Amino acid sequence: MLSCANPSGKNQNPITITSTNKDSLGLLINLKTYTPKKVIYRFSLYDNSAKSRLDISAPSDSYLEAILIYDSVPEIAGNRIDGDLYPFEFDWLPNDFSGTYDKEIFQSGIDSLFSRNGRYALSKNAVFLKVNWN
Repeated sequence: MLSCANPSGKNQNPITITSTNKDSLGLLINLKTYTPKKVIYRFSLYDNSAKSRLDISAPSDSYLEAILIYDSVPEIAGNRIDGDLYPFEFDWLPNDFSGTYDKEIFQSGIDSLFSRNGRYALSKNAVFLKVNWN
């Protein structure tokens, strides 16, 4: 699936994948400590490599938005920041998925468990993640 979203302000045509495959997501972030029972995520890669001899090449940027569903969310210690669900309302979610998790956030902060470059928010049965590798 291709998307025209451009959070980095660079390449206008990222490669975007939306999936519910836990094994694939486990290649991007650490799911070994707290394995979710269900996931949904969107991964976008902005290829900033030179397209011609006159272009200036830059490192590629990638972005991940994910929801990890648990029977009950694991206790995650870390840098807590007061927040709400707004930054974690993903407009790409299918309508039938939104009823599978609790939206009331009780903790949010800088993610150090699943990745090193993101933010998280917790509800009763879900971890919401946003990760930037750029």
